Amino acid sequence: EREREREREVFTYVFVQVSGAHTLEASLRAKVTFDELSGANQWACDEAGGVKVDANKGVSFKRLPQLLCFTLMRFEMNWAADPPTRSKVTDQMAFPLELDMAPFTRGRRADGSEIAAAPTDPGAVGAPPVPILYDLSAVVVHEGGAYGGHYHVYVRDVADETEAETATEETERSQMHLDADNSWGESSSPARQGSWFNCNDATVTRVSVDKLRSTFGGSSCAYMLVYRQRGLT
Repeated sequence: EREREREREVFTYVFVQVSGAHTLEASLRAKVTFDELSGANQWACDEAGGVKVDANKGVSFKRLPQLLCFTLMRFEMNWAADPPTRSKVTDQMAFPLELDMAPFTRGRRADGSEIAAAPTDPGAVGAPPVPILYDLSAVVVHEGGAYGGHYHVYVRDVADETEAETATEETERSQMHLDADNSWGESSSPARQGSWFNCNDATVTRVSVDKLRSTFGGSSCAYMLVYRQRGLT
């Protein structure tokens, strides 16, 4: 068994499912989980003269940009309704200050096991992946409902982060999700928290990093996330 690349698709942003996913990583894991093609759904293998074989079909990230943009699927259509109706998904979905994309560069089966790599792939299956780290740099927020609303954005001052990294020794990397009993202030270094600002039309105000917690769900929630590759100058 090996992985065979069938098609490459260039992307400028990545759609991620909100419904049923409590975290950004969970949604990304679902995106790179392959479908099993077996039985009546076997794959016709061109290399074997069209013979049908068991296969796994899905997507994974092969090359990542310096700025990684995720669009959260906050709006859904109910085509069964007459007339069709649109609704806003206000479910809670947590996202981290620090994101490691390495686990999503390989396809996985439904049981979580890794799909075998092609022979030309320099990485060995099962080997610990080299981290591909990104830091959250902007959160676009939509306030309102499915048929109207207002957008504003929380942005991180990258220059401030660079100064903080120079002045302080970076702490050990840890999980950075927010929950009812934890805050980003306790789980990440000051350099990684950075200085955050709310850009709302003509008004710009400084906010605490914990303010982002309120955008996990509800009527005023994150609609787009922008991550910046670690070490980018």
